[in-house]
Parts: sequence; C-alpha cells; structure tokens
Amino acid sequence: MKRKIINVLTGLLFLIGFGILVYPTVSNQWNTFRQSRLISSYEAVNEPLTPERFHSRVGRRHRFLISLYRK
Repeated sequence: MKRKIINVLTGLLFLIGFGILVYPTVSNQWNTFRQSRLISSYEAVNEPLTPERFHSRVGRRHRFLISLYRK
C-alpha cells in the first residue's frame, strides 16, 4: 500500500513538473493561433477605403470639428 502511494505521488510530481516545463511552449502556440485568427477576422471586416469614402469621411470629420469649435 505504501509503495502504491509513493508511485502515485511520483507520477503526480512528474506530471506537474512536465506541465510546468511545457506550459510556455503550449501557451505561445495558443496565443499565436488566436492572434492569427483575430487578424484574419479583422482583415475580412475592414475592406479597403475607396477615395470616395475617404473624402466623405474627411468632410464629415471637418464638419464635426467645426461644430465643436462653434459651440
């Protein structure tokens, strides 16, 4: 019985040590995967800005800034 407990504790200690050793690599791979997915979804949502839309936004921004100045 005592031998079985020692074997279980040794195995548990090994697993904990292995987990601590592998954690940085696994977390780095996971974060890289998540970042690539987020960047892909961001690029899919953000379409290129056409000159017409750009000038429209500049005009709206200009009118907004003027309205703030006049208040």
